[in-house]
Amino acid sequence: MIRSDSLRKYVASAAAGLLVVWTCGSGLTAVYKLIYRLLLGVWPNTLLYGVVPEDWLPDAAALAQGDTLARAWAFLLGRDVLTWLLLLPPLLLLPCLLLLRADHGGLLPALRSTAKPFSPGQPQGTGLPARPRRPGVGLSSTKNGI
Repeated sequence: MIRSDSLRKYVASAAAGLLVVWTCGSGLTAVYKLIYRLLLGVWPNTLLYGVVPEDWLPDAAALAQGDTLARAWAFLLGRDVLTWLLLLPPLLLLPCLLLLRADHGGLLPALRSTAKPFSPGQPQGTGLPARPRRPGVGLSSTKNGI
């Protein structure tokens, strides 16, 4: 699906960055909140309202009118930073990984093989391999009295 090497590198870099943001960002935010709670006795207010610039915030008149877009924006800004760090990077990481995996025979075979990563391959022999023997050693014959 991805034809260009540079596009493949960009998608791989984006996937790696999203993975780092997801793991490190959510872990560090959780540790920050825990230490803040242990030291000061209250949970910190880490809603996006405190992080987003004032120009992006809807004014009170728009919220009072009941505009659907303003309400949706207020709902999104009212979520905690940790919630966003736990939900958004995996949702963005999924298309990147599917695009990278699609180079292995198309999207549907990639999804099928991803769904069963531990499926058994070709059957292997059971047990240990037999010891090799040299022919004629240890054999006895009753023929000719030997």
